[in-house]
Amino acid sequence: MLDVILFLGFLLLLNSFFSISEFSIASSRKIKLENMVIDGNLNAQKVLDLSNNPNKFITVIQVSLNIIAILAGIYGDESFAPYFKQWLSYFNFSDRTLDFLGTTFSVLLITSIFIVFSELIPKKIAFSKPEKIACIIVTPLLFVLKVLKPFVWLLSTLADLILNLLGITVNRDEQMTFEEVSAVLDEGAKTGLLEANEHALIENVFSLTDRTVLSAMTAK
Repeated sequence: MLDVILFLGFLLLLNSFFSISEFSIASSRKIKLENMVIDGNLNAQKVLDLSNNPNKFITVIQVSLNIIAILAGIYGDESFAPYFKQWLSYFNFSDRTLDFLGTTFSVLLITSIFIVFSELIPKKIAFSKPEKIACIIVTPLLFVLKVLKPFVWLLSTLADLILNLLGITVNRDEQMTFEEVSAVLDEGAKTGLLEANEHALIENVFSLTDRTVLSAMTAK
């Protein structure tokens, strides 16, 4: 039993690593990473390279998460189902019902543990400081990608082929609209990074293109 618990704990750590890697890289802001590169952060450039080519890491992460989930389900069911069946046997259920309930409770237990400790918690941590965390995990993630490179290439090529047949493009538009810039300015004003007069000044600069010459003229 101890060896199974240790193995499940190992799977839990692996799942947490891939979850936090995926979410931190996907949530990292490009402009902030570029500023970190200017400041001399070499890992920030690695994160930028991955975010510009998401097929490199999305495929291996999704495959790894699915394999981990399958293994956790198999070992968890074999390990915990007998204990649930033994506890439920006091209720005089039939053998078929005991098997069903034992497996159900076992799956629910393993699933709940993995959702909380390897999905929700890592993703909440990654959401708090995505760029910083992405720079921490990028080196071990690149090592995993290198090991699984042939497998990743095969699956990515297959996925791209299917997307091309469906006429779907996956290139992300990095250009910011006026609404997005305005939202960033509003957020900066709310958090205190911009003073009220600074916020108003910048907003007025953007609004100049919508004003006529006559509206900007003042009487002498």
